[in-house]
Amino acid sequence: MRALPPGWGQALGRNAGRAAYYLWGPDFMDVRRHLRIAFRNELGDRRRRELARAFWMHFGQALAEAMHLVSWTRANAAEHMDLSEMAKLEPLRASGRGAIVAAGHLGLWEAGPYAFALLGYPIKLLHNPGTVAPFFDFVNRERERSGMEVISKHVHPWRLRKLLGQGAWICMVADVNNTRRGDQVPFFGTLASSYLSHAALQQVTGCPIVVCSTARQPDGRHKLHVWRILEHDPSRTGRVAQRRVTLEIHKALEEGIRAYPEQWFWHYRRWRSRPVNESGPGPDGLPPLADGDWWATIDWDEYLKSKTIVPLPS
Repeated sequence: MRALPPGWGQALGRNAGRAAYYLWGPDFMDVRRHLRIAFRNELGDRRRRELARAFWMHFGQALAEAMHLVSWTRANAAEHMDLSEMAKLEPLRASGRGAIVAAGHLGLWEAGPYAFALLGYPIKLLHNPGTVAPFFDFVNRERERSGMEVISKHVHPWRLRKLLGQGAWICMVADVNNTRRGDQVPFFGTLASSYLSHAALQQVTGCPIVVCSTARQPDGRHKLHVWRILEHDPSRTGRVAQRRVTLEIHKALEEGIRAYPEQWFWHYRRWRSRPVNESGPGPDGLPPLADGDWWATIDWDEYLKSKTIVPLPS
């Protein structure tokens, strides 16, 4: 891919994505179903089909673009990405405080941390080591070309706390499934098994959470969006507060996905881990919308054992 000029590689990626759509259709990897879960009755089937096709073309192009990140430098980063919204982060960077970066698989998802590192931000990327070691080793070597440090998600939380105290910016994705044992927090209004890591780290460090992502623009450049900066509220403690902060992160990411609906990971099964006593899909074949805020106040560990709603201890 690198042997090809960037434009040729992107065209190849788009055509590969288009071919995947026409070969397997809008239901390939449940893309259309996930669009239905997120947007419910907001979109008609024709629009969902259009988005499914646009998504696969975007996905193929993004993979090709990722292979050319190696050509990005501090001097030319602004040629590839609109970094104007970084001005929102300069006061935080100048203060020397650590920050928790909540990123999403939107746009050219690898480019955000890459650009942060090129521009001198003390970025540490938390990653899943995965099961295909050679592949993930290659990906992490590519990431480290920018100057970022890549850390396994299995690192002890105390190390992350220490790094944040030293002014590091810890980047973690906030739109991945946390298996059946995760805390269920609404994402697009539907319960989704979620990591509370961002909110938990904020509670013990007081660091702000920066919700950001990238998106490809019509001219082919990318733009870094800072959707929200969530400052720590010391009066909000405990697991209920962590879930509510996680919901705020989700809502910020939803804003980005709604702005660029064809550029999110629609093939990823974000809603696959359902609560154990959920009665099953509704009449529309989709998981039910979250009703009220009971999800924030129950003990999920006890819920998994007894399959009954057990309130968290006060």
